[in-house]
Order: sequence, then structure tokens, then C-alpha cells
Amino acid sequence: MLGIDGMKMAMPASKQLRKHFPPNANKSDIGKSLQGLLVGLVGLFNGICYDFKITSSKKSEQSAARMLIKGNIGKTDLLMCDRAFPDYHTLALLDSQDAQYLFHLSKNRFHRQDEKTNSTLR
Repeated sequence: MLGIDGMKMAMPASKQLRKHFPPNANKSDIGKSLQGLLVGLVGLFNGICYDFKITSSKKSEQSAARMLIKGNIGKTDLLMCDRAFPDYHTLALLDSQDAQYLFHLSKNRFHRQDEKTNSTLR
């Protein structure tokens, strides 16, 4: 049983990192610290971090999660994710890998698509 989660993280302020990581968006701290996005794949029973991605905070958690899923999730795995991760691309990727998954969905996550489907059925 595996889980994926992400968080924003402060990066050291250096010229090399500034090329890839934007400054913190906090108005009181503008330009002082850089910010990255850390997304990790963790074993939920053993707490081991099997893989992680550090990327620009301008990118999405979903795209980083898909990179982790491609190399690490298979038929025998159950992936559990919070409400930030489910989207059609991620679900399609998991289905293509025959992986088992469980997502916590927010109330209106796929509401727009349901409205389009229901209106065509009427």
C-alpha cells in the first residue's frame, strides 16, 4: 500500500537554483527565498520513501505524481491519494498500468464533466 503527497518547500537562494525555482509568492518574503514542490511516494505500512520528485512550485502535484506512478506502480500495488491528485490523466495512467487506487475526492471534483454527460442524455 503506497501513498503520494506533496508540499511546497523552501530552497536555498542561489543563482543556479533561481533559474529553475521561482521566488516565494508570500508578499512579505518576495525575492528572499526560492520555493520548490516536493512530491513523494511512500509506503504506508513501513514509512519508506520509495521515490520523490522536486520540481518548480509553478508545476502541478499531479504531473509530478504521474512521473512517480510511471516508474513505480504496478498490478500488485494499491495507491492511496488525497483530494489534490485525481484528474483524468492520472486515472487513465493508473488504469493503463492495471494498478489499484483509492482517491479522496472533493465534492465537486468532476462535477463539470457530469453536467455535460447528463445534459446530452436528456
